[in-house]
Formats: sequence, structure tokens, C-alpha cells
Amino acid sequence: MAEALKHLVGQCRGVKIREISTVECDACGMAKVKRQVRRQIRVPPEKAGIRLAIDFHDMSGDPGYTSAMLVTDRYSGYIWDYYLPDRTAPTLIGALEHLLRTLERQLQCRPEVIECDNEIPDSHQVSDFLSIKNGMRLEPSAPYAQSQNGGAERSGGVIKEKARAMRAGAKLPSFLWVEIWRAAVYLYNRTPKYIYNWKTPYERFYTYFAFRDGVVVTERKPDQRHLRVYGCTIQDHLVGTPT
Repeated sequence: MAEALKHLVGQCRGVKIREISTVECDACGMAKVKRQVRRQIRVPPEKAGIRLAIDFHDMSGDPGYTSAMLVTDRYSGYIWDYYLPDRTAPTLIGALEHLLRTLERQLQCRPEVIECDNEIPDSHQVSDFLSIKNGMRLEPSAPYAQSQNGGAERSGGVIKEKARAMRAGAKLPSFLWVEIWRAAVYLYNRTPKYIYNWKTPYERFYTYFAFRDGVVVTERKPDQRHLRVYGCTIQDHLVGTPT
């Protein structure tokens, strides 16, 4: 805009500009003000399961659940999904405890850092469970600046779009939102990503632990042969009944 004002006098008739010839005025500043986001540079983790990002999404249509909690591994992009009836401290602690115990028992992995918005730090019970009981470091985003939690926000937005498209394509009712989200997360984890040299989050996550444990494998590629078109018509055949 400032560059355009400089050429305005020469390219138009009857135009004179006095004093301020740029957009540096209070009125323009107030009209065009934009939020300035300060993102602290985060070094990408070198290990899977060490740094996790948590994001919450409101849900409607299913009477038993009000929100979805998506947990993203920052190394591989792999997502775990939990569907919550509420966001009280006992519910959040139960979901997080299930995830942490699963990682520790199955993969001998203990996360060290949690990236999140302010919903978790605002709950002293949840933050104490993570920081004091499990020795994890919380890295919350600033208030009203969810974009700082970019790792989880981006993946959550992709899951939302994928779920909406799957529901529209299959013409499914809204009360199946949880099942649709589960399928969307499942497919997301098995979709190649450019940022990972076209490897899937599933392969990147489980290949890391296979090499860490000395398992003789080339790659942990996901088997996709069981997938069908979402919402396609199926026919059940019970054993012992005529076709």
C-alpha cells in the first residue's frame, strides 16, 4: 500500500499528497492491525515418543461424547485419539494414564515433554499428574494463541477435514461422529507425508523402535490390504445359514 501511494500522484490526475505519504497513521494502523504470533523455535525431536502435542476438539451429534483429545508424536506425526464425555480432571487423567502406560508397557517409552494449550495447565490435578507424578515438562501456549501449539493444531485440522469428507461421501448420520473420527485417524496414520520423505507416520514411528531394539527389519510398512471404500455396502454371511 505504501508503494502504491508513491505512484498515485504520477499515475492519476488531480491527486496531491501532503505530509503523510505512507500508511503510517493511527487510523490505518487500527484498521489493519493483526495478531503477532511469537513462536519459540523448537528443535525437532530425534527420538519417537519423547515429545507429544495435545489438542482438544469439540464434538456434537454423539450423546455420549463431547470432545476429542488428539495426541501427536512430534517425531513421526503419529496420532492417538481419545473421545471424552467431559473435560474434567479425572477424565483427562484417565486418558493420559492409559496412553502413558501403553507406551511404557508395549514400547518401553516414557515421554518427556508435552506441548499443549492452556486447558491442561489450568487444571492443577492434570498438570501435577504429568509434571510431578510422571516427571514430564509442560510447554503451554500463550493465552488466546492456540497457533503456538502448531504441531497438534495442524494435524487436528487435517483430521477434521478428513472426517467431514468421509461422512459426506458415505452419507452417514451425525451420531456416528466418533466412529468416523476413529477411521479418519486410522487413515491419517497410514497416509504418506511429504515431510517424512513420503513415509507414513505409522512406518516412521514403529521403525524407530524396531531399530532401537535391534529387530532385524527393513521397514515397518503398514498393511493396507484390508481397507475398503468407507461407507461401502457389505453383506454378512453367517456360517451354517443358506446363502
